[in-house]
Amino acid sequence: MKSLTKRKIKRKIRNFFLNIPLFIDMFILYPILFLLYPSRIPYWVLRKRADLKYRLSKKLRAKVAHAMGTRHPDRPAGPELDEMVRRFFWIQETFFFDSFYIVHPLVRLFIDRYVEYRGLEHLDRSLAGGKGVVIATFHFHHPCFAPGHLVYQDYPVTAYAVHPRDLNVPLLAKVNAWWPFAFGPLRTPLRMVWAGRSGGALLRRAIAQGRIGLALIDASLPDRKGLAPVRMLGDEMFFPSRIVDIIHESEAPVHIAYTMRDSADWRRSIVTVSEPLEMSGVREADFQTIISAFEEVVVAHPGHWWGWAGLERATAEYHAEYRRLAETVRQEEEE
Repeated sequence: MKSLTKRKIKRKIRNFFLNIPLFIDMFILYPILFLLYPSRIPYWVLRKRADLKYRLSKKLRAKVAHAMGTRHPDRPAGPELDEMVRRFFWIQETFFFDSFYIVHPLVRLFIDRYVEYRGLEHLDRSLAGGKGVVIATFHFHHPCFAPGHLVYQDYPVTAYAVHPRDLNVPLLAKVNAWWPFAFGPLRTPLRMVWAGRSGGALLRRAIAQGRIGLALIDASLPDRKGLAPVRMLGDEMFFPSRIVDIIHESEAPVHIAYTMRDSADWRRSIVTVSEPLEMSGVREADFQTIISAFEEVVVAHPGHWWGWAGLERATAEYHAEYRRLAETVRQEEEE
């Protein structure tokens, strides 16, 4: 119990102090950069800051390098690994500003000019089947990018994610996460439903109506509920699996979708939708199929995935320790 309580206290203290730089960014820096978009200046500033954080954040840099170096199948090292880690810092630095970009009043013009779509023909064929579509996505850049960019192309998307209030992050980070849902492309109730808040039933209903149900599959639900073991990056990991039940109930075709930013010009992005994944009707096998498709993208483009920094929280060892501590707390509360 002490260990679990100590973790919570340390997290609250850390989150409190992280609000200070977030306040400066969200209410001073980003509004200025917001006005300068779509010039190259905003992302030039962010890139310089990312390079500075790469040099100064030794602990995070070492953590990400260890995860990439030991779990990526190519076992990168030296300059190759350094470049992958540096790219991770680039992607992380753009996250909060991208919450402003996605709600920019001229965002449709920016998308027409700077965003390339690949695989929309696969999505069109699946929607023509009349059973709706399920898209699994993950933290490649901002999680609102994949659903947001599809909404701006007039696709009927209903996204499924953890409510910002349920995230274990600083208060202003919750505000930033809430921003696109309040003012951006996902602002209507039909376009956004919340995990742990009757969201599963609403997502089922949306898919039954022929809409696209889109879910993040690399983020734990509140209290780590609905996680299931699966093989990824050579180890047993735990990821949210309830989307598989929805897939089987709806019999909807399944795709993965993700957004990648052009490293040479950060204004430019590529949104990719895969071909339909082959489902067998067996829960464990189908969950592995989805995660394996996700893993292929992560292995091919490791520097674009947010998950390396928190990958240890998906491991079987972390999961077992979390459950053990939670059970200890429960038993002591009953006594």
